[in-house]
Amino acid sequence: MTNSSDKNLYTIKEMHRRAVIGIKTGWPEMCFIVVLNAGIIGFVYACVIFISMISGTNETYLAVPSLTCPIQYWVAAVLLCVVVYVGAIPLHFGVRWFYWQLSRGTVMPLSSLFACYSSGKMMKKCFKVKLLTDMKFLCRAVICGGAIKFITVVFRVTMGTEVTVSASIGIFLIFIVLICTYLSMLDMVFIPFLFAENPDMSAGELVNISRAFIRRHPTFSIKLYFYCLPWYLTALLVFPLMIVIPLTNVIMAEYLRLIYMEEDPHEKKDLSYC
Repeated sequence: MTNSSDKNLYTIKEMHRRAVIGIKTGWPEMCFIVVLNAGIIGFVYACVIFISMISGTNETYLAVPSLTCPIQYWVAAVLLCVVVYVGAIPLHFGVRWFYWQLSRGTVMPLSSLFACYSSGKMMKKCFKVKLLTDMKFLCRAVICGGAIKFITVVFRVTMGTEVTVSASIGIFLIFIVLICTYLSMLDMVFIPFLFAENPDMSAGELVNISRAFIRRHPTFSIKLYFYCLPWYLTALLVFPLMIVIPLTNVIMAEYLRLIYMEEDPHEKKDLSYC
């Protein structure tokens, strides 16, 4: 159990404060991480556009290829995305390892981002964990999309139509579905950080531990999770990704670190860098 001084750490303000200090500590490395991820996405986008051009399906140099492109184009584009996705999985966990170590007050060298590429066994474990979490995410996203489609049909919710009582109810239900779907993703947020701390655990064990932590701290976990939502939405609009992405990752790593300190009395409570 935590004493009164430990409980003071479980506040949104304290999580944000510790995350900001962590960002200042490892700012150059975090900028590199964001630029690296953006570069991977940009590379995939450029390759997709290039494929559409050399196949003759994007002669007008559109930013987004037409849906009427031939099947050969879509096969090549999908294969490219799959190859890049699989190849970047170890990097995904290397980045979470960096944030996890930062929550301990240690700024790891940039070479640590690629540590999961060090052995075939580690890469295989990364693939299993990532595929499990992404399949869970995809299933919930499909269910969410199906529910929204059902609501729009039943309550006749369409763009540009008059706001009727039926449409208002439909919009409200869509909002509830989106919130519930976002909330259902909470059990997957901590898995990459747990894997960084426990690389020998199976994917199923990591999921069970993540859910157990959330069940022990449901209220604050939900509050913190929803606290990050506006930051994600702001990042989609204008706010610099070099601040938003590190901030939300460090917040989650810091919170999980505090849970570890509470669960494991032998865990070193080194908060000196804060």
